Amino acid sequence: MQDGAARSTRKVKLTDRNVRILPAVSGRTDYTDELVRGFRLRVGADRSRVYSVGYFAGGRWQRYTIGGVGDLTLARAREAARQIRARARLGEDPQAEKVSERQAGQTFGDLIGLFVQKHGPAMRPLSLIEFQRAANHDVLPVFGSRRPADITRADIRSLLERWSAELDRIVTGLRLLRAAPVAARSPENRHSDPFQLRPVEREAERALDLVDTPRLEGADT
Repeated sequence: MQDGAARSTRKVKLTDRNVRILPAVSGRTDYTDELVRGFRLRVGADRSRVYSVGYFAGGRWQRYTIGGVGDLTLARAREAARQIRARARLGEDPQAEKVSERQAGQTFGDLIGLFVQKHGPAMRPLSLIEFQRAANHDVLPVFGSRRPADITRADIRSLLERWSAELDRIVTGLRLLRAAPVAARSPENRHSDPFQLRPVEREAERALDLVDTPRLEGADT
């Protein structure tokens, strides 16, 4: 089971009354209807109640969510299940079509939000903070309002080139700090050992080590 949640399946005749009181047994429970093939009520451990219908499309079993018990009657849900299965028998895949329609309206920013919602709780706090910082500062201002399908390789290449130019400016600045002459030091440090680096210069050395080391290793291979 992909989501790791315990579940069970039972076959019953769904009625207007029992769809509101059937319990979740051993976690999530699917109650398959005796009247309409593939039609079922899913009762979640969180007490959610959702109608769905299953069908085969392209040799694979698909599940189509119809709606919640509070949103439509049992009769309407059954009729919707019949129509969906009829479309499947004609070779259509209603679930795939629904997913495509939903994704067509999603922006890159929407996908980032979904990623954080799904994977954020499992990430280390600092990793999540850095991911969100990078997304909000570097990526979303450029691609956030665009649909993923509209983002081209040229767009991505342009963004990478801009990042590369910014990195080059940062590296140049760090090298200037590292090469700062003694005369540029503060008055209290002018008579100190000229080979003794100030804190800012030591930080420049460390940063350059992080930037240059991968390049040196790549050149040796």
